[in-house]
Amino acid sequence: MRLVHILLRSDDRGRTLPADTEALLAASAVDADGFELAVVHLRERAHPVVGMYMRTASLEAAEERAAAIWRSAAAAHPQLRPWTLARAEVPLLPFDLD
Repeated sequence: MRLVHILLRSDDRGRTLPADTEALLAASAVDADGFELAVVHLRERAHPVVGMYMRTASLEAAEERAAAIWRSAAAAHPQLRPWTLARAEVPLLPFDLD
């Protein structure tokens, strides 16, 4: 399983993601191959991050599918449209091998 971070932007700094964003993404991902779960992180309200857990063969496929799920959800749910997908990326974490 791979974690993909969906980084979002809004022109309205006071705007927050809808409380049901995770459910909206899950509903839009019903037919998406590999989708497991979405989790919203609201550390910075103007630039929230959505974590999507994906089962895919590659990092690239995970990023592409997660971005496609966001675009599908935003097209289907007007309350998500004020948010622009800045990027979708698997966070690469350094490992301390010592």
